[in-house]
Amino acid sequence: MRFPSGSLAAYPLETYMVVPGERALEVSVCPTGSYAALLSGGHLHFLTCNTDVVVIGSVSICNAMGDKDYATHFLWHPLGEQLVVSTYHGRLLYFNVAIDVHRERCLTQVYRVNSLPIGCAASCVPLTNEVHLEGDAVVSLVSAGHHCFFACTATGLVRVLGWFKKNLLHTYDANFLSGGLHTFSGLDAACREHTSKDLCAGGTPITSIAILDICYSCQLELTGLLLSSGQFLLANSSAGDDFSCDNVVFNGVCVASVGTSRVCINPRHPLAVLATPTGELECKRISDDLSLTVFWIDVKCVTSDEYRGSIRCMVWTDDGEMLCVGYNQSGIMVLHYSGICVYSSHVAEYPRQHGLRPAIGIEGCASLSWCGNQLLIVDPRGLALTVLGFSKVVSSPCAEATAMFTPACTLDGSKLRFIEQQHTDGSLAFSDTVLLNPRYAVENNPITYGAISSDGSVVALAGRNGFLLFDRLARRWRTMRDRKEEREFTCVAQPVWVKDLMVVFPVRLERTHEYELRVYNRVLSKGAMLVRMPLQNKPLRLSECHDEDGDVFVHLFDDSGTLLVWRCVLSSTYPHAKHNLEVSLKLVKRVPLPRMFRNPVNMMAIHPARLSAYRTTSSPCKFRGNRDEALLPYVLFVVSGSNALIALDLNAVMNRVSVRVASEPLVPLTTIFPSGLFHLWVDYTAPLDGAVLLAVSDRGVSILHLSLDTSGGVTSSLCVNEYRVGDSTDPILAPVGLSAYDGCLLTAFADVDASQQTLSSVSHFSVRTVVVPSMYNYRVLGEVIALRSKISSSITKGPIGGASVQSVSFPWDERVLCWIEGMRRNSTLVCNADYLLCTLIDRETSSLSDSEDPCSMLRLTLSLLQRYPEYHRIVVNCLRKLELPCCPVVVDNIGSTKKLFVSCLEESRLEEAAHLLHLIMVDDGEGGKNGSLDTLRQTLVCATRILMLAVSCKKVQLIYTLLPFMALIFKELLVSDDEERLRALFSDAKGQCALAGLRRSTANLSLLLDTEQDFTTLSSPWSFSYDTSEVGMKEIRSLTTFLVSGDSGLSEALEYVTTDCLRSGRLLTLYEIVRGFSLSPYGMMELKLDEVRDPHCGVSSHGEGSSVRGHFPHLPTHGELFLNLFTGIHEEFSLTRSPRCVGNELRRHRSSVVGAEVATTDFTLWTLAQSILYSTPGLPETLRHLRDHFAMWDECVLAINIILMCFTDVVHQLRRHSELVQALQHLLVDERNCGYKSFIRYCLENVS
Repeated sequence: MRFPSGSLAAYPLETYMVVPGERALEVSVCPTGSYAALLSGGHLHFLTCNTDVVVIGSVSICNAMGDKDYATHFLWHPLGEQLVVSTYHGRLLYFNVAIDVHRERCLTQVYRVNSLPIGCAASCVPLTNEVHLEGDAVVSLVSAGHHCFFACTATGLVRVLGWFKKNLLHTYDANFLSGGLHTFSGLDAACREHTSKDLCAGGTPITSIAILDICYSCQLELTGLLLSSGQFLLANSSAGDDFSCDNVVFNGVCVASVGTSRVCINPRHPLAVLATPTGELECKRISDDLSLTVFWIDVKCVTSDEYRGSIRCMVWTDDGEMLCVGYNQSGIMVLHYSGICVYSSHVAEYPRQHGLRPAIGIEGCASLSWCGNQLLIVDPRGLALTVLGFSKVVSSPCAEATAMFTPACTLDGSKLRFIEQQHTDGSLAFSDTVLLNPRYAVENNPITYGAISSDGSVVALAGRNGFLLFDRLARRWRTMRDRKEEREFTCVAQPVWVKDLMVVFPVRLERTHEYELRVYNRVLSKGAMLVRMPLQNKPLRLSECHDEDGDVFVHLFDDSGTLLVWRCVLSSTYPHAKHNLEVSLKLVKRVPLPRMFRNPVNMMAIHPARLSAYRTTSSPCKFRGNRDEALLPYVLFVVSGSNALIALDLNAVMNRVSVRVASEPLVPLTTIFPSGLFHLWVDYTAPLDGAVLLAVSDRGVSILHLSLDTSGGVTSSLCVNEYRVGDSTDPILAPVGLSAYDGCLLTAFADVDASQQTLSSVSHFSVRTVVVPSMYNYRVLGEVIALRSKISSSITKGPIGGASVQSVSFPWDERVLCWIEGMRRNSTLVCNADYLLCTLIDRETSSLSDSEDPCSMLRLTLSLLQRYPEYHRIVVNCLRKLELPCCPVVVDNIGSTKKLFVSCLEESRLEEAAHLLHLIMVDDGEGGKNGSLDTLRQTLVCATRILMLAVSCKKVQLIYTLLPFMALIFKELLVSDDEERLRALFSDAKGQCALAGLRRSTANLSLLLDTEQDFTTLSSPWSFSYDTSEVGMKEIRSLTTFLVSGDSGLSEALEYVTTDCLRSGRLLTLYEIVRGFSLSPYGMMELKLDEVRDPHCGVSSHGEGSSVRGHFPHLPTHGELFLNLFTGIHEEFSLTRSPRCVGNELRRHRSSVVGAEVATTDFTLWTLAQSILYSTPGLPETLRHLRDHFAMWDECVLAINIILMCFTDVVHQLRRHSELVQALQHLLVDERNCGYKSFIRYCLENVS
């Protein structure tokens, strides 16, 4: 999978053109990937495209053409040694190309027309031959292997020309294909129907059917021809990939394809993409008999009713993974072969929920070409070349419980990007960027292969030669010490990690062109190469599997269709040592596979110990006796074409170590997944007996549970259970990898930053990849509980909430408990358990089988979750999502809503307790009726208890949420009750205060009520407001008057929070609480200011002589009080302090710090806190308002003036109150305030 990354750069081509007014026609990258060629009307321009577009030189082709002739198309030879250029009058010009981009004399960076060396590359690109097609204009040039290429002409003919013979070899038309030995089922009938219907006015039939387009796949040896009669021919040729031989015979099918204007065959997967003139796409799967079936139709992230215009070109990547579709006037679209759109200039209404914006800067396409991980695009006018960079996803094939990082990253030409959790909002993003080792990146570009260890700590990258490792723990690159050894081999297939200790590379030796399997230590110290195993054929796929006890198998599939299996024996002085490893490989199986396994999409293996039943972490399955005679793994293949998942049982295969012929009897196969599988991972952390696979297919995300069924006798068979996680995949969310560290399946989509910058003549647009986690462990948890519920009979029949946790016998083994602890560490337990509970309750949409009892599973789930602190949050979240008739299903299993409410208060889960108020208000379990006065009174009492604790805990948002709800109940109760009767409801206020640890109030806060004052609302996001949609401010203030003046325990909580906020500097919190209860700010300050300044002056109202220090056992001294006040203001507003003045540096880079707000400050003395303060809209006004609100407290005013760096105000205050000078000197004791030293000393110098 690839995602766009970095910047989208547009290079104007006027400066690169030799002749003024000449425009670019086509761009194509050399198959070697070193450079690209750009064709204009009369010249070939060669340029590099690795990191930046640099012109190498230009070759004039005007002399080879007539005065009125000009170039139209060109095509590279598959080896990049020559190219051919077609002209408007049907000429084909052959050029040999021998450009070495590493030679300094060829590199000429050009920015002006007059400095372009016109003939600098002429000697490297000589004209060798010319072929004339007798005035037949060439519409397109298509490669047909190493020997020939196709030229599709305007007259509907296909010309076959040779690369080495350099002449016209054959001519194909519809009459030629319908005669001779060619066999196309349905072609004759199509020709007759077309001839009988399409007659001119005089009745003359059309002489032939035109060939509109042709495509060819060298690896699949398939040829596709699109006819003007609305037919598509798909055939194999008798000549294979050599069309230069005579008597080439085609055998294939002819299918109806009305309205198709262009066709393209995937170079690796048997897929054909057909396009209509209106820009609609249809992908069809090619079966073994060449029949076509629909794979996907159009792309869901593009509006179907939007006219996109005609398609100019369609180009696959070399590995057949990504397809880029270029439109004439409406941009491009990049698709994964599964149909997922990763980048598009057409965005529908659907994906806006993800914030996706359309591509910027790509208005159309005249030509495009892939250059490794970059896409080169020529605009329709031929005036600009756009370069869009892509990053390749590198992820671990398995998820291990030992993960230390997210085992996924992206790789482009110059950097690695790792996934990290953002500190701001906790989201995941590719934010950890590491530049590649510069020496290796320059010498071995491009980087083609990458593998990351299952713990996410080490990444192996392989380029043109050798490889290198990046250690995330040490944050350093590790390269091979011997440069000569690095240059002697090239990695030819995807490497794999073995138990995160060593990495296995399938390589090709540069001198002998032989193949080897090499094993290297992850440390790359001296003697890092542990094993080198010679191979007879080119390796295509490599995988490994291991158990918990260190038994390892390595599997290799080569181009001869043979599967090789080695047992890897590890030995070391220390069990988990990374150094001094000794490894040996012993070949235990050689299996020739059928033709259906040719070029598999994916291959992985499952160790037999992973499939054993009732295995535990403490006692893994161990083999007895000779290991060579022990069970062998199951090898899983995702076959090309159908994308079916097929398992090969190596234990049922006869020992064929010496067999090399593929004509042996068929090997025993088991179809696990029938078709449409695109991505597959193994989850080793799931606590199920057997292996757990996570599959992403055209049907969505599924969990495949594999286990061995031994009920049939001595032999065991593979048992497969599929658990659906989602019905369908999101059309714009592409899977990235499976992460046990994050506890989710990682998906992503590309987003384009709307900001635009112009640097010189290059326009840049930022493209970023947004990571979206997808939860699936709720399905695993459901199956774990379902299996345990069948064998468990120890759960009591009564409510779970009524029995203690110790009285219930839980049938959970060690694996389940460790797995849940892992979900708690990565904060996914709540969302997974919440979704599972909703699934169990909602019987209509439940994905459980009929044999499973949701009620029993619900009771078992609640009993399991009750032992964890997240229990209340999970249950309450579930109740919030349910409709009221479904809530008793949960409530009956936990006892009652009131018991759950009390439990929430005991565990300080105030938000959850507040959500239960709605259920308490309609609960008739206590003998009342829904909405009765007794229920309303009970709800008001419960809400008051929450409010008191919320005030004590300084939860401002919860306070502003509770008061409107309580005011609505209070208004309803006043209709039938008076206030005295309602006050009797709070008779236990003294006990509640003691329970909350609050001291009984001695003051009458009702005297401080100021319900007529209009409090100033601070700037967002530091201000809170009431929801007055159902109740007005008059009713809310009536409630606050009742609560403050009564004996509800709220007065004690308000006194406590006022004292605590003043001491800790939480001025904003105190202001919002005081404003919420309509209390006089000056009265609260007068009440508590002396107590705050002198902690020994307060005496209890009960006369025990207990001072305030008894209630606050860790009261600060006077100097510490000012220091805490100063620190609290910084922490409450997230103002980061710096150890020195950095005003000059920040002033140059922060253009937003301007205006009258900083007129009274000297920015040269700023710390980082002032930069954040003055660049945040509304924050300076908020601090000034708080300064006015607490004006009677001199220490508070001084602290805010210092943070604002108002020099004049600080000096005037120090002159009026000389006792504050000592407080300023005490402020510098804390090292965090060292940045303020210059400003404070400057103020003190001006006081005297």
